[in-house]
Amino acid sequence: MSQPIEIEVQLEQLGIEANIPVFIPTVAIMVYDTAAGWTEKNPLLLKGQIGYETNTSTLQGSVRVFKCKVFDGVQRWNQLPYSAFGTAAGDGGSVQWNDVQGKPLTFPPSAHTHDWTSITDKPTKFNPENHEHELTDVIGLIDELVNKADRDQTETALQQLQEKKADLINGLIPTSQIPALAISEFLGDVSSQSAMLALGAQRTDTCFRTDLQQWFYAISDNTAHPSGWRPITTPVSGVISINGQTGVVILSKADLGLGNVPNTDATQRSNHQGTQLSNTISNFLESVRATNLFGISDFTNQQIVGNDTILAAFAKLQGQLNNNKYIINAQGADGTAVTGTSSAVTYALNIPANTIISGDVLRLRLRVGKTGTAGTCTIRVHVNSTPDLSGSPVLLGQAQGTATQLYLPFRRDYAVKAAGTQAFAPSTNSFNDDGAATGSISNVSIDWTQLRFLVVSIQLSVGTDSAIGQYVSFERLRT
Repeated sequence: MSQPIEIEVQLEQLGIEANIPVFIPTVAIMVYDTAAGWTEKNPLLLKGQIGYETNTSTLQGSVRVFKCKVFDGVQRWNQLPYSAFGTAAGDGGSVQWNDVQGKPLTFPPSAHTHDWTSITDKPTKFNPENHEHELTDVIGLIDELVNKADRDQTETALQQLQEKKADLINGLIPTSQIPALAISEFLGDVSSQSAMLALGAQRTDTCFRTDLQQWFYAISDNTAHPSGWRPITTPVSGVISINGQTGVVILSKADLGLGNVPNTDATQRSNHQGTQLSNTISNFLESVRATNLFGISDFTNQQIVGNDTILAAFAKLQGQLNNNKYIINAQGADGTAVTGTSSAVTYALNIPANTIISGDVLRLRLRVGKTGTAGTCTIRVHVNSTPDLSGSPVLLGQAQGTATQLYLPFRRDYAVKAAGTQAFAPSTNSFNDDGAATGSISNVSIDWTQLRFLVVSIQLSVGTDSAIGQYVSFERLRT
């Protein structure tokens, strides 16, 4: 009987059409195709013939494993189960684990190591089993034990402490084991030293000697001898007697020379009538009439301030009434000298808040003295929130003298329309009280309810000249 011829052919080469049986009775053939080709054609081959897939093999080490099916002559490709075979050469392949025969049941690992951080799900602590250690295994234990007291030393110390403790008898400490206590006791009054020594006192006991009017206390246990006692001293008082009395002293009005003073409530004394009270009042009135009120003539026509005396305030008020005005602020001394050609301040007067009210008529008067006749001198008067020209000062008036004019007087009146504003200036700027106008300022607005400063500045046209304020006065007129 001849051996069958193994022929490996492609399924297409057999001319197989889909679902058409192919019979090759005398030749055992291994037929191959792709997995999709087998599924599409679904052929029926003879029993024993093998078909395998060319595109589903896997490499297992150096063996390539192919998926295949062995035909039984009855079932078509799609009904047959898969099998596998491998080749010892080539690019290898893969095989199902269950298809591997003779594999070991366990795989003991070879000796190896792992980093601690690479171990997952490790426990957070490892409780040791019961075990023992030699003393030398515990580092430093021997040194610690050497420094400890031995048993004999400990027992001796405990025995010494026990000997010093009190022994209870029926739950109580006997008096023989209680040290002496210093409890002070007053033993009463005695009239002599011998009586004191016979008291049988103990240390810190006290008694009172009536013969000496003095306290004594025991300073030792030998109280039968005078050295066992010491007097209790008290501070020496400088008062010997009160109004000639000693002991318990009770004073009356007569003792103090007040025997004729009536026992009446002082708040009701103004209602009493009598010759003595009448004479007293009469004498007081005569004394007042004869007293000169010094100071009235020294303060006239000035602003009343908080620290004025009553007489000074009356004098200032009378002066204001006499002159029908009062000075808001004034400066009779020279101001700051000005040189150069820049505008500079010579006076700055403060005007307290709410000093000027609606309906007031104000008068400003000042004079500037100039040295040199090379150029002119210009006077400007501002109201500002600071004692200088910073910010936005409000111009109240200005005037300019000639080069040869050495004294420049300035006067101007103002009317206040409302408490917060200065509305218009009815008079003129001038260098004398009756001179012609040299300039005019339109109506301005000033908040007099706040602290303000009257600022007088001087500007020279030639730097070789100099000027200085000689006086300034800001008054409120009463109509």
